[in-house]
Amino acid sequence: MKRNLIALFVATTAILLSSCGGENKQNEQVQESEMTKTVRPLNVKLQGDLADYFEIVDKDYKVTKEAGGFATVKFNIEIKRLDKALPLNAGEEIATYSSDNGLLLGYNVEIFDENGDFIKKIDEGHFKEDIAMLNPGETGFLKVESYVSVYFEGDEFEKFAKFRLTSTLKHNLVESSDTSSTDSETADADEDPSDDEFDKALDKAAKKMDKELDKAAKKMDKALDDAANALNDLW
Repeated sequence: MKRNLIALFVATTAILLSSCGGENKQNEQVQESEMTKTVRPLNVKLQGDLADYFEIVDKDYKVTKEAGGFATVKFNIEIKRLDKALPLNAGEEIATYSSDNGLLLGYNVEIFDENGDFIKKIDEGHFKEDIAMLNPGETGFLKVESYVSVYFEGDEFEKFAKFRLTSTLKHNLVESSDTSSTDSETADADEDPSDDEFDKALDKAAKKMDKELDKAAKKMDKALDDAANALNDLW
């Protein structure tokens, strides 16, 4: 009798674990899939300081997003250089990184729904050589890759239908590496605020993961309790 009960308990546990495993595999398959959609510019004209120097090519753009809340969003925005010369100071060059001296061309990518209602900002940075060094009339591609710092809640991605670029111009002057430690500490204090946003996003992701793990643990505990109760009923 005991041998039969042990065999029944082992079989029941195996079934429960198999069921959970199958469900996890199905979830993994869903998570591995990508979502794609087509979006258009809200305005071809850039908002902000670079409005007279660049514009978005007006066409459909394909966007891909990994499944899940925190995920990579990718699409390439074609940018056209306009005729007006950039306001470079004498001897100044175009900078492509925040650590470079020169004219820094910043951007933010914001997304909207079909009605033009704002959803959120999904990317920010500075134009690199393939955009910053364009000649008038030429086009290049801004590669948008939004990582875990962006969290899509509910149906936000499904509503995503339009986008726009806001922009900034900054004459960047970086202190040389042989400055005093006090200057270095000041530079650290002026670090890009996006780093703080990234830390907050990671913290939010960790809390969400803890919550999901807690749910899974409670589900497993309940399954084991049900199995134990079933065995007790057999006694």
